[in-house]
Amino acid sequence: MSSTGNSKPEKSSKGFTSQFLCVGEGDAVPKGVDEVVYTLEGVFNTKGKRIKELRTTKSSDFPTYQSNSTKEELCLEYVDNFVSQFETLFPHREPLFVTPKNEYGVRKFVCTTIRPTQLQHKKLYHYEDCAAFLSDFIQYEPLREPIEAPNVLASPSAVLQWQLGDAFDISTLLSSYLIGAGYDAYCVSGYAPKRITLLDRTKEICPLLCEEVGDVMNPDNDDEKSTNEQKNANPASFGLENDATKEEMKQTSDKNFNGEEKN
Repeated sequence: MSSTGNSKPEKSSKGFTSQFLCVGEGDAVPKGVDEVVYTLEGVFNTKGKRIKELRTTKSSDFPTYQSNSTKEELCLEYVDNFVSQFETLFPHREPLFVTPKNEYGVRKFVCTTIRPTQLQHKKLYHYEDCAAFLSDFIQYEPLREPIEAPNVLASPSAVLQWQLGDAFDISTLLSSYLIGAGYDAYCVSGYAPKRITLLDRTKEICPLLCEEVGDVMNPDNDDEKSTNEQKNANPASFGLENDATKEEMKQTSDKNFNGEEKN
């Protein structure tokens, strides 16, 4: 994508790609651009546009996403009753994020949005490998309102199709994979520093240079390593070696002493 001029969003066969707004020299800044939150890479939230196009197509691949069953409606009534009691007991707390709308505008209980899923690749059963895979496969975009929960919580299938999502979308997808792999995973809503939400890594050391920087800053790593190896050695064997060494030194000194007396 060009880095100069006003670039328009591109659409690939797999869905929307990440969208950037690049303003060249002499170009006028679009109206309202100050109200948009950008990451350090220039990515901003485009979920509203994706949802608008999705609702116009009304795809029938996932009919359960477009309506609620009788059991789901009954579950929502119980949840609404709980939320009402919670707000009465804790009026000063933030509203609970338990029944958001999905990409089709249908209210869903957040626990039903998380779908335990098992992947065919065993390597992704480990939480670190799974998180690293999603961080590379899914393009992160900031929330439209930085300090508020999103109006829409997309389903994991939609996030995979778009290959785009905010923190709530990606955490829901990651939890679905981790629960499918056997982990007791949860999604926790809270606040994070601005440098994290905007992907500001300017003050971090490049992972490829961590080893080189570590060697430069700690030139005595070999000495420390040998010291740690001595500390981690078996105390019993260490004591036996010392005793054997003392015995050898004693025998040698006795021989030398006896030889000197004979001479």
